[in-house]
Amino acid sequence: VSALRARQLREKLEEMGFESVTPAQFFVEFAVKLPRSAEEVRSSLAERGVHACVPVPLEYGYGDAGLFACTEKTTQKDLEKLILALEQVSK
Repeated sequence: VSALRARQLREKLEEMGFESVTPAQFFVEFAVKLPRSAEEVRSSLAERGVHACVPVPLEYGYGDAGLFACTEKTTQKDLEKLILALEQVSK
């Protein structure tokens, strides 16, 4: 379930215009480029009750990127809440 939800989330984020910076094959974690710093995105998400987006260190060479993951406890409702919040904070 975790891997399936992670793939669903990554596909939705790519549809929204977020560029994936991790390989096509992944398990439950993936990173995407963000329109502003990952710290700002993480903070803005937290203000909306969503705890996601671990900043990828700049030394990795991806620029502003955030790591997202799904676990066995991630629900479809969690994904929908995250997607809505990302739409809001990415404007």
